[in-house]
Amino acid sequence: MGRVLPPLFPHPRKTRWGSPSGVTRPVLCYNHSMRRFLAGFISVVTALILPVSTYAISESQLNFYAQNNILFYDPSGCGNMAGGNNYNYDGSQVFSSAELEAISANQPFYENAANSHGGFPWQILAVLHGREHSFQRSNPENGQGAYQLYSYTRIPGTKELDPEKAFLPAGPISDEEFQRQTDILAGLVNDSYGEGLDLNTDDGIKKMFFRYNGAAKAYIDQALALGFSQSEAENGEGSPYVMNRFDEKRDPTVEPTKSNGTWGQIKRDNEGIEYPANNGFGAFLMYVALGGSSGYCADGALVSGGMNLVQAQEFMAYYKNAAMENQYSHSNVVLDGVTLTYHDSCGSALTNCVALSKWFVGKYTSGDANKWSWPNGKDVTRTLSNYLQVDVMNTPRAYAIFSCTACSSSGYGHTGVVLGVDEANDKIIIGEAGCGSSIDYIGAKERSLTEFMNGDYTYVYLDSILKGDI
Repeated sequence: MGRVLPPLFPHPRKTRWGSPSGVTRPVLCYNHSMRRFLAGFISVVTALILPVSTYAISESQLNFYAQNNILFYDPSGCGNMAGGNNYNYDGSQVFSSAELEAISANQPFYENAANSHGGFPWQILAVLHGREHSFQRSNPENGQGAYQLYSYTRIPGTKELDPEKAFLPAGPISDEEFQRQTDILAGLVNDSYGEGLDLNTDDGIKKMFFRYNGAAKAYIDQALALGFSQSEAENGEGSPYVMNRFDEKRDPTVEPTKSNGTWGQIKRDNEGIEYPANNGFGAFLMYVALGGSSGYCADGALVSGGMNLVQAQEFMAYYKNAAMENQYSHSNVVLDGVTLTYHDSCGSALTNCVALSKWFVGKYTSGDANKWSWPNGKDVTRTLSNYLQVDVMNTPRAYAIFSCTACSSSGYGHTGVVLGVDEANDKIIIGEAGCGSSIDYIGAKERSLTEFMNGDYTYVYLDSILKGDI
């Protein structure tokens, strides 16, 4: 939603827009500005592990790091430490700086073990280490070791520790012992938990993590109840251990999932699911955040044919990160060559639907978004139609810009980007921001396709001017 002039009301009201989840839409939305940022994490320089730091990384620095095998974390795209952007769908940081430093220090051990046992991604071992023992190189008092290998350390058919396999004594362990334990885990992953699975695919990784946690039938039922297929359910889509906080419907920290009894967890042995699930990040989300899945790499590229929800969330994380970096700016800011205008009435120049559409057109099409006078959200498609000499349509398509006339009580309307369309399942995936709402509102959302074809929405197709082969 947006307008160019200051608002009639200094404190915009909000209104419901009728989505299934009852999301609150901001009333007003203005042009705003952001500038791109890159936050860097430098963890290893030659043989020395340096303290964690976060700062802007230039292109020449990125090239230098890559050429010299220096590990770094780049939340705007794919680095050689963490190919993911270390954020989940709503912008929550998955790993802390201290955890990233520990992962970097342990990475050679993970890699040695993974390469020696089938060549699967080292991130699997890192995730299991983080889930089970917070990346610590020590033996707990229970004898299960740094990876908490309960089944491995038990006498078969009993709950008694096997003195030949127990990891004792308790306390810190040497590098040699840590490597030995990591090798044991890698063997279990390759020969047992990952048996018959392709551990270079996302489905294989999910199912392996699900098996590792026990593959409870209750979680298969939970996935089916959420609309996943039988095969998806059997891969662990309904398991908090695997998928917690991966998207809104599996995030126990937000409403309505927090209260509606749809996403729970078995928290006590031999008992049923309790609601909601715990707040920790799922193993597969951690795996993605460490760059284990190329399918979710936030490299800023458009996906041919449109995006699925996770890809769209990763895509929008870049824009949201830029918004977070510039949330206290009170001047125009250039993001990817597109000048976005600050409006004080938004409370921040960063939460603005018109600016998002302008940025998308300027970055991903051959149109010069800086030459045009951008209107209120409801008029964006009509204005683009005039500038680009394209028709205004009533049916959504991937990478179209949409306008909505009746999405707010203010009369200023709303605009955003269509990132994916799934006709078979009546779903549309949009990217949006909103003036008058918090930065947390920025992101990719999955909505009913039928709702977006009700006459309140119009679309401008950008196919003919998209840059590259999409």
